[in-house]
Amino acid sequence: MNRRLDPETRRDELLEAASDLFLENGYRDTSVNSIVESIGVSKGTFYYYFDSKEDVLEGLGEKLSGPIYQKIDEITEKDSLNAIEKPNRIFSTSRRLKLNNKEELRKIFHLCIGRKTFGSGTRYRNSP
Repeated sequence: MNRRLDPETRRDELLEAASDLFLENGYRDTSVNSIVESIGVSKGTFYYYFDSKEDVLEGLGEKLSGPIYQKIDEITEKDSLNAIEKPNRIFSTSRRLKLNNKEELRKIFHLCIGRKTFGSGTRYRNSP
C-alpha cells in the first residue's frame, strides 16, 4: 500500500531508490519502472518530481552539492573575513562537507566512471 509522505521526503526516497538501483544495475539498465516498483509508487508519482531518469541523476548531484554551495555563499558574504581567510575557509569547509558525505559522493563517482573495485571490494556495474 502506498503511504503518504511529505513531498521532500518522497523526492528523497525516489533519489535514494534510484541511486541504489543505478549502483546495482548500472544507469543504463535501470528503468523508471524499476525505480518506482522498488518503493511501491506509481509512475505518476515519479513524474511529479522528475521529468526523466536523467533528471534523477542531476537531482542526486544537486542533493550532494547543495550544502557545499550554500556554505560557500555564507562564507563569501562574511565581511569579517579578509581575502586570505575566505578561500581558506571555503577550502576547509568544502573538504569537511565532502568527508562527511563521502559515501554519497562515492556513489555518484562510481556512477560516472563505470566499473571499478573500491574500498570494501564492492564491484559496480558499468555506466555510460
